[in-house]
Amino acid sequence: MKIIKLIILFILLISFFSCKNKNRVEKVEINEFIVEKKFENDTIISSRSINKRDNVLEYDFNYNKKGIITKVIEYYKNGKVKTISTLDKEPYFYLDKGYYPNGKLEHEGSVSYINQKKYRIGWWIFYNNNGTVNSMIEFYNDEKGNEWIVQKKDVKAEKQNLSTDTVKLFNPQ
Repeated sequence: MKIIKLIILFILLISFFSCKNKNRVEKVEINEFIVEKKFENDTIISSRSINKRDNVLEYDFNYNKKGIITKVIEYYKNGKVKTISTLDKEPYFYLDKGYYPNGKLEHEGSVSYINQKKYRIGWWIFYNNNGTVNSMIEFYNDEKGNEWIVQKKDVKAEKQNLSTDTVKLFNPQ
């Protein structure tokens, strides 16, 4: 009799796990965040990180079919976009744009994510809160958590003639 019960329990467990929805939303608590993960065909396509203390959205993530993050959006507490990082080259080179709370561009440049921390690399452009370029700084990181400024160039407002939409700041080989 015990063997029959075990067999029935085993069949029920197999049925339960095989019927798991391939398109779903899962919520998990990780440190100070509630993370909502959205899956399609058992593959993660997006996730959101909500601060448990304030119940405020802090991050949105989009993923490709390989599970690599293709876009990260970080938000200010008021819901406005703080930074957008877009995958430039797999697995961890991103183009990063930061915004002032008023919505104007604050900086743009390339980052590499190492151990879930972002490090600036190559030339970055920094803007004043009125939209004019303030400076250009070249960064280097050793992919071990160390970052250095290689050189810095201040930019005078009257000499600006840049179109940031056409400038490719970093192109890893």
